[in-house]
Amino acid sequence: MRRVTLPALALLALAATSLRAQGPPPPPAPSLLGADGAVYRVLRGAYRDLLPNPPANLAANPVLVLEVAKNGVTTRSLVPGSDGPTAEAAVGLAADASRVYLLWGDGKQIDVAGWTDQGWDPGYAVDVDPSSTKVNPQLVATTDTFPVALPDGSTTTVTRTILHLMWTDSGSAGTRILYTAIVSQQGQLQRSNRVLDLQQLAGASTGVDGGGSVPANLLQHPQLRPGRDGKSVVVGIASASGALATLELRPVGGDVTSFADSARAVTIETGLQNPGASRSDVIAKARAVTIETGRNLFKSGIADLVAQSFWDGFSTATATDLDDAAETAAWAAIDQGAGLLTLPAKADSDTELQEVASPEDGAAGRQVLDVRHASLRTLPAVPDGDVRLFLSPDGDDAAVAWAGTNFVRYRESNGSGWGAVQTLWLTPTLGREDAFALVQQRMESQ
Repeated sequence: MRRVTLPALALLALAATSLRAQGPPPPPAPSLLGADGAVYRVLRGAYRDLLPNPPANLAANPVLVLEVAKNGVTTRSLVPGSDGPTAEAAVGLAADASRVYLLWGDGKQIDVAGWTDQGWDPGYAVDVDPSSTKVNPQLVATTDTFPVALPDGSTTTVTRTILHLMWTDSGSAGTRILYTAIVSQQGQLQRSNRVLDLQQLAGASTGVDGGGSVPANLLQHPQLRPGRDGKSVVVGIASASGALATLELRPVGGDVTSFADSARAVTIETGLQNPGASRSDVIAKARAVTIETGRNLFKSGIADLVAQSFWDGFSTATATDLDDAAETAAWAAIDQGAGLLTLPAKADSDTELQEVASPEDGAAGRQVLDVRHASLRTLPAVPDGDVRLFLSPDGDDAAVAWAGTNFVRYRESNGSGWGAVQTLWLTPTLGREDAFALVQQRMESQ
């Protein structure tokens, strides 16, 4: 049984940079090779240097520009809203079959918009704390396709892209590692998001004491990477207590949440149309419609199991309010559906459900993450400096690597502990970044 957590402060391409409100210029902005062979790059500079005929009063302002090179033709497009006096930086680019998505910001606020050959979609200001400073953002996109139920009982197939964004946040609540999921369904951004505190979710300090200092670079640079099958992401978080926690975040299939919300709506409507009806009477009247919806979305055996979980949840809900009882039933169905259909499977006892968008948050409907606590281990003792964390695609394994004057050393996880220190000696043909890339390659094969 998965743990169900109700709303909390909440593969394609990635090139992440730091958002800075002050300080040195950011590193080169991201680029992306699209499925159609187009090359997308984000340029940063003065308006007058990047685009012709800028407005005279804006010519000197720093702007962001999306450059697209396709079939030998290069075009440039001003990123909407980036022409003000405040310098902004790109967070990352991602793409699905229909459009390219750009996230950018000024170190406080983060914006996202989609781009097609017809131009920019309406942008969305991501719902984050505007007073905190956001650094080290990382972005990974996942895409899936599934059937959803329509109000008339029929189904249609939709494509969903989720932009998984993680950053280090410093503000009145302290320094935290935060995450949000930005959903685009059928090319339309769901203009709502919730933020998760990953350290709180991981419980990274629970029962673990490293007994020594943790390099600042590990604390300030958590890792976000694509998961096992392109439909999940994995995060690794170091804590000051000396713990390393890894999580796998997998969106629950939209067919599962669509069924749960359709059954919830039918149940509430049936109850309202039959005032005074007992729960068993409501179940009897709504059962046929609910089962038909389930069988349109799933194979009949799975549909019957998920539907039964919904009715069991409704009949045993302690809430007296009809809406609350139906919501309890919806979560029972999501729990069952996620256990049956969210693959590849891992132990359910290590998994909990986190809602990142409610049924009322937009046209894409309820969005739920299946969060698996992949591992929790004590970090090995490593020197401060250029220390990096690498994760396996399922998050079960990790490597910590650090650089010296003429070497890169690393240790791979071994069960709950760590293997021996290995050394890669640097040569004229093996540089520091090459050595780190080899350690990352090792993790890819785990």
